[in-house]
Amino acid sequence: MIGTLSQLVTLTSAANGVLSGCFGPKTFYPNHADFRFCDSVRFVDLKKGLFGKYREVERHKDPNE
Repeated sequence: MIGTLSQLVTLTSAANGVLSGCFGPKTFYPNHADFRFCDSVRFVDLKKGLFGKYREVERHKDPNE
């Protein structure tokens, strides 16, 4: 849980930095220490399918995208 929270804070801080023009979007992932031991970081939408089941629809394959 602590690792997940740390990754969320890092992603939020990086997004704020990119939006304010402080640094480019490809300067932190996957080299940042918070992502050292994770296999991947994906961004997905949950879509409701048939019979109330949800499925993942990938929006971005990594934070650099």
